[in-house]
This record gives sequence, structure tokens and C-alpha cells, in this order.
Amino acid sequence: MFLPLWSPRVGTVALGGNRYLGNEYIKMIEVMANNILLAGNRLSVGCCVGADSYAIQGVLNGNSGYLHNVDCFTICNEALEGGCSLTATGLVASLAVRSFDSVRWSANLALPLRARLAIRTGLVVQSANVAVLFFGNGVSKGTKLAACTAAKKGIPIYAFGANPPLIGKGFWVSAHFFGCNGYRWVYPKR
Repeated sequence: MFLPLWSPRVGTVALGGNRYLGNEYIKMIEVMANNILLAGNRLSVGCCVGADSYAIQGVLNGNSGYLHNVDCFTICNEALEGGCSLTATGLVASLAVRSFDSVRWSANLALPLRARLAIRTGLVVQSANVAVLFFGNGVSKGTKLAACTAAKKGIPIYAFGANPPLIGKGFWVSAHFFGCNGYRWVYPKR
């Protein structure tokens, strides 16, 4: 497995992004998710198709000795009720079978789907010290919400894809994260 020369130990990394990403991002996300764990970090992800599912697939295909360092926040309960067509139900179930404590089940299925998705996104970001977001060639509401939540928290944010959105006062600069070219959010000076 590719492990870049500089593999930082940063704590917990929230990894997420758009549901529809080009093929060039799939392997990048899978490898990055594994490398985050191999460097001694925790990985926090959501439960939907796209960036979340690529990260989950990557860690399931990787070294299973690190699964206890994964937190997967879901919008469904332990019976996989409450999911939707956007939920990577099969991968969440596989992760639960191999490391049940890695899955954070939704506690309130009475809430509307949109609210559960927003809460889930907030929990993923709030659990992290660093946010890594894959925008691909566009900006989804959920990925932008994750970026804005991370910016409000004041944690480092790395983005991959063309033209990441502005998320407040600050700007994007070219940067590397785990050997991949992307952008890092620069906060305004205080």
C-alpha cells in the first residue's frame, strides 16, 4: 500500500465529500483512508455513497487491525432502518460485522432525513481535529456544510477537486495531504 514519505499524526481526521465523484478520486480516497489509519490517526466518516463509501471500502480492504480506529456515523439504526437510497447500507453492515463499535448508529429516526443527514455531518466534523473533503468537480450541500462546520470549529481543512467553495473569511492555497495534491484553507489573521 502506498504510504507517502510524510504521513502526519494529526489525531482524528474527518473524511467526506460529494456522492458523485470521478473515478480518479475513488482509489485516492481508499488509499488515503488507510494511510490515515496506518499513520496512527483515527478516521471519522459518514455512511453515504460516494466519498464515505470509498473510505469505508478502503479500510475494509486494508489492515483490519486498525478498524477499531474508525468511527462511522450513520443515519440509520442497528437494524439498518432509516437509511435511504444514499446510504451505503452494505458497507456499513460489513463494517459493523467486523468492528461493531466503529459504527455510531442514529438515535432518532423520527427526525426527517435531511435533519439526520445534517446532524450526522456535524457529528463527523465535531469528532475531528482535521477535515479532508472531496468536492470533485462540483459542490454538494452536505460537503459544503461539512466545510463550513469545520471552519467554524477552526480546524485545518484540506480539499480535493476543482474550485473548492469559499467557506467564510479566508482562502484556499495549494497544499499536500498524505501525498495528494489539493488545497488547504487559510484562516484570516486575528
